[in-house]
Amino acid sequence: MNLRPRHREDPEINLISMIDVMLVLLIFFMVSTTFNQEGRVKVQLPQASQIPVPRGPREPLVITVTAEGSYRVNERTLINASPDTLRTALVRKPVPTEVPSRFAPMRVPRTKPW
Repeated sequence: MNLRPRHREDPEINLISMIDVMLVLLIFFMVSTTFNQEGRVKVQLPQASQIPVPRGPREPLVITVTAEGSYRVNERTLINASPDTLRTALVRKPVPTEVPSRFAPMRVPRTKPW
């Protein structure tokens, strides 16, 4: 009589063939799917003109930050150092002044306020 336990091999699932089938299905669905035509969106771009845009004379805008942390715009001291006060001072038309000191702050050409 054979009393030894039989050694049974554990069943396993072959995943390689399943991966092959999934790859074929993925390729099939990618080829058969219709994509939205995103390139057909109509975009209206601005047109350039041959006539140059006239620009008026630019006045320099001088912003000074003192050692105490206060701001001066064109040698006019602001009320406080809040960003709103500085923004308001930049929007107003600056008063043209000459800086008499040789240690004058850097002159920055006036651009649109940010």
